[in-house]
Amino acid sequence: MSSRIASAAGRHLGAGLLLAACLGVFTWLAVEAEDRPEHRGGSHAGHRHQHSRSERHAIRMVRHAHEQQISHFALLRTKAEGLPPTMTDILAQPAYGMNPALAQRMPTAAKASWVVPANGYLCIVGREPGSIVNVTCARNRRAVARGLASVSLYTASRSRRRLIVGVAPDRARAMRVRTGGSVAIVPVTEGTFVLRDRLTRPPSRLVPL
Repeated sequence: MSSRIASAAGRHLGAGLLLAACLGVFTWLAVEAEDRPEHRGGSHAGHRHQHSRSERHAIRMVRHAHEQQISHFALLRTKAEGLPPTMTDILAQPAYGMNPALAQRMPTAAKASWVVPANGYLCIVGREPGSIVNVTCARNRRAVARGLASVSLYTASRSRRRLIVGVAPDRARAMRVRTGGSVAIVPVTEGTFVLRDRLTRPPSRLVPL
């Protein structure tokens, strides 16, 4: 691949799930995050609980979006579009009870992304260049309180950049995205927000404004 892609939910963004597809090799990484002092040693900060692969896939698939999700995210009050077959083929058996048929396409041209209800979680599924799909999930209560973002870090050669694609709760008109000492105020449009910059770490905090 011409660039190295890393995706992370970030310390305060809830439970993150990364699915990487490269040369036919699939790698899952689950992160349960809580508020704690910032850890500077790696791309995933503040790890707390690790779900095993069997635990993630043992959660029963939801048949409809949770009332809490519907009441706080306008995208989920529209007719579900479902994930494209190519995406569901890569995902195979979705984790956290995520139902691909309930996916709703996010209205952004930055990256093909869908918000997908799961069992007690809200997830974003994003398509990266090549055969890579990333999945970022947060527990319902955290998604409602902080929003949810999929973070892609492109760190190769001269084109270092970060792309954040997120969904905001209905009350938000903007999102404050903090990464260490750097703060960006990002407008919310149609329930989503997008930030492009040259930082090389996931955000440490999201705050709906």
